[in-house]
Amino acid sequence: MKFSVEWLRALTNVELNNFELAALLTKGGLEVEDFDATSMQVAIPPNRADCASMFGIARELMALQFKQFIPPKLASVAATNLPTLKVAVVAKQHCPVFCYRVVTCVNAAAATPEFILNRLKNAGINPISIIVDINNYVMLELGQPLHAFDVDKLEGDLQVRMSASYEKVTLLDESEHMLEPPALVVADAQKVQAVAGVMGAINSGVQHTTTNILLECAYYTPGTIRQAAKLLKKPTESSFRFERDIDPCMQNQALERASALIAAYAGGEFSQIIVNSSWVESEHPIALRPVRINMLLGTTITTKVMREILLNLNMTVNSDNDLTWQVFPPSYRRDLILEQDLVEEVGRVYGLDNIVAHAAKSLIEFGPTSANNLSQQALEHHLVAQGFSETISYSFISEILHQEFSTTSALELINPISADLKNMRASLLPSLVATANYNLQRQIKRAKFFEIGLTYNLLANQTIEQRKMLGLLIYGSKEPISWENSATEADFYTIKTIISNVLALAKHTPNISFEPALDIKGLHPNKSSYVLINGMRVGYFGAIHPKTQQTLNLKQTVLLAELQLEHILKLAPLKFDDYSKFPSIKRDLALLLDDNIQTGDLINACQAECGNILSDIKVIDVYKGQAIEHNKKSVAISLTFQDLTKTLVVDEIAQVMDNLLTILANNFGAQVR
Repeated sequence: MKFSVEWLRALTNVELNNFELAALLTKGGLEVEDFDATSMQVAIPPNRADCASMFGIARELMALQFKQFIPPKLASVAATNLPTLKVAVVAKQHCPVFCYRVVTCVNAAAATPEFILNRLKNAGINPISIIVDINNYVMLELGQPLHAFDVDKLEGDLQVRMSASYEKVTLLDESEHMLEPPALVVADAQKVQAVAGVMGAINSGVQHTTTNILLECAYYTPGTIRQAAKLLKKPTESSFRFERDIDPCMQNQALERASALIAAYAGGEFSQIIVNSSWVESEHPIALRPVRINMLLGTTITTKVMREILLNLNMTVNSDNDLTWQVFPPSYRRDLILEQDLVEEVGRVYGLDNIVAHAAKSLIEFGPTSANNLSQQALEHHLVAQGFSETISYSFISEILHQEFSTTSALELINPISADLKNMRASLLPSLVATANYNLQRQIKRAKFFEIGLTYNLLANQTIEQRKMLGLLIYGSKEPISWENSATEADFYTIKTIISNVLALAKHTPNISFEPALDIKGLHPNKSSYVLINGMRVGYFGAIHPKTQQTLNLKQTVLLAELQLEHILKLAPLKFDDYSKFPSIKRDLALLLDDNIQTGDLINACQAECGNILSDIKVIDVYKGQAIEHNKKSVAISLTFQDLTKTLVVDEIAQVMDNLLTILANNFGAQVR
C-alpha cells in the first residue's frame, strides 16, 4: 500500500524523519519497501486489513512509540426522509452487512479539494471526479471501500446476489466479462451493476452530469471477493482490502464520513442510512497469561508494560490479578484469536531487537525406531550408495503427463499455479520423466533418480486416496563410461536387478516374484513386469512405451519403477546371521524348457524343493537358437548347497538333485541337456 507521508504526520504529529519513520514501521512488522519525500510503500500482511488505511498505520506508529492513537472526530450529515431505493441482500452468507443511502441534488461536477487531490496522488491513485475521489479518500483513510451508483441509470430496486451462469457485465474500465463460475454482484431488475467488492459496471457509473446517487458501503466475506477478483483477473484497491477481511462494524462510520465530505464539497440532500445486516458481533475474550509472554519471548517485561502495549493497540484488558487476563481485541483486528497472537503483539511492539539473545536450551528426544521394519532412511541410503540421486518434485503435473501415465480421471486443481501444473499426480512416474527430460535437454546422458512422495487418485466414490510411493528412473549406460567399462545401455534386467537389491535389504527375503504386465499405461507391454511379495502386487517396472517417449520428446529410452512404500517398509531389516563353518557344494543344471515358462517360477520350485540347505541359486545362462528346438529355450542354473550344522555329503546332495529333477520334469516338462 502506498500512502502520503504528509497525511500520516497530520494524524500523528510525529517528529521522526522519513528514514526513522520507515525503520520504525519495518521493525513493527509493516515493511517499508520504498519511500521518497512525499510517499511510502508498505507491504501489508495478508491478515492485517486494518493496516490498509491511514488510521491503521497511524495506530501502529503510535503504538510502536508507546503512545495511543486518538483518531480525529468525523462529522456526520443531517438526514431527511427522502424516498429511497430498496436493496435486498439475497446472498447473506457472502454479504453479512450492506449499508446505503440516497443523495439527491449533488453537484458531481464540483472540483475536488486540493488536500484530497494531493493525498490521492501521493497514494498512487488518479483523481477522477469529486464523488469517486471522496470514496477513494475514505477508503484510504478508514480502510473501507465504498461505491456510488447513478440512481437515474438504475432500472428498479437492487439485489445483492450471486450471478447467473455466464451472466455478462461490462465494467468501468470498459472490459467485458462472462461471470462463470458465478460471482457476487449488485444488480437491478435488468442487469449487473457491479461485481461486489471488485469494480462497478459502466452503465451505472457516476459522471459529471450525475445529480442523484446511491452510496453503498458493505462487508463482503474475504473468500468471495478473492475468487471474484481472480476470476476477472482484476486485483483492485477495493478487492485488496476485502480479501484481507475488513472490520465488519465500520460500514456506518465510513458512510457517514463520505457523506460529510460530499455535503461539504458537492452539496446534496441525504436520506437516512439503511442497514441490511445479518452480522452478529460476539465478543470472545482471549485468555492471556502474562508469565506466558515472558516464557515464550525470553524476556522480563513487566505486567505494566504489557498492559500498556495492549491498551495502546486499542484492546480492552480485564483482570482481577496478574495470573490471567481477559483481553478483548477491537473488531478490526480479525487476526487475533489465540493467546500466542497476543504474545506476538507484545513482542513486536516491545521490539524484537530489545530481546536479548540466549542459547537455545531444549531436550532432544529421538523418535522410537523399530527393529522389526526397514526404515525409509536405510532405503534412501541404499539407493544413494547405488548411485541414485533423490529428486523432490511438485505434486502437480501437466495434462499431457497425466494422460500418458494414467487411465483414471484427473484430479484437477481449482487454482493451479500455472496451466502446466493443474493436475495432481496419480503416479510418481510423470514427475520422474519430467526430471529426466529436463536433464536430457542439458546433455546429461546418464542418470539415476529416485523420489519418495505422495500420489493422489480420485476413487469412484469421489474420495481421494493418497499413497506414499517409491519411484525409480534410470537411463543411459549401466556404469559410468571409462576404460574399464563399456557403454552397455541399461535395460529391463538392469531395473529388475535394482528392485531385487532393494527387496534384498530384508532380513529374510520374502516370497518375491514377477509377472508380465501388459496393461500399465506409459510402459512397453513386452518390457514391463509387476512386482509381487507373497503373491500381492506391490509395484511395477519396465521400459517407457515408444509412443510415450515420442509424445514427450524424450531423446533416450528411460526405465521406470514404482513401488508402494508401505509394503517395502514392512519388511524386516537385514541383520547379520552366523555364517556356516561347513563347506558348500555346487551343482549346475542345464534344462530344456518350453519358451513360455518363466524362469522365476523355476527358481521358486527349486527353493521350495531344496529347503534351507539351498543357500544360493542363480540363473547363469538363457539360450535360444541353433541346436535348440523352435519354441524351446535352454536355461542354465547354478545351485549352492550349505548347511549350518553339518557337512553335506555327496550322496545326500545327489538324492536332493534327483528329487528336484523329478519335480521340474513333472511341473515344467524340463529335460536335462
